[in-house]
Amino acid sequence: MEENEKDIFEQLFREQEVLVEESPSPQLWERLEKKLDARPRPKRRPPMLQLPVTILILIVLVLATLVVWIWTHQHELRLKGQKQWAAIEFIAGNWVCDTNKSHIVLNFEQKAKEPLFIGQRETFFEGEATGESTMLVLLKNHQLQLVVSEKNKGKEKNAYPKTAIFNIQTYDSNHFIFKNKDDFEIAVLEKINNQHFSLKIGVGSPFVFKR
Repeated sequence: MEENEKDIFEQLFREQEVLVEESPSPQLWERLEKKLDARPRPKRRPPMLQLPVTILILIVLVLATLVVWIWTHQHELRLKGQKQWAAIEFIAGNWVCDTNKSHIVLNFEQKAKEPLFIGQRETFFEGEATGESTMLVLLKNHQLQLVVSEKNKGKEKNAYPKTAIFNIQTYDSNHFIFKNKDDFEIAVLEKINNQHFSLKIGVGSPFVFKR
């Protein structure tokens, strides 16, 4: 019984061995090659394209970071300028300074220029003192400036007025200290109360104005 089963297995093995060793026909090879060619092959990007793409992504990230930084910086400057302007708005209106030598009338009128850039407008208080000098408190580039101009008293027709520009250094709700970068003079504008303020330029005596 066991020998019969062994003979049967050997016979099957020999038949399968013949099939395995038999070479496939050319038609079979041709069909197999067509199936392999029909399969979509994965597309490989050339190595040279990866470097430009990486550089482009880095440039975009750097530009985005720069735009955010500029916007944040401009926003902080704008808020600082608004705080300075809000603190000095008390000077709007008519003011008089009486001294032993002169009687000065100063009218601070609030004005605004057209915006130079989107969201930016030059606003200032402009005052004229008895027709001899003018004074501006100007918010320029989000920073307060004190501009004092003395009209030329000479006889020259085309003579320019003498102008001094003071940039804000420190301030609080009552004191404003400006500095002239050309001759290092200090100008101090002080709010005494809602009815009085004083202005001192350089080493001279302060002028006290009242409404």
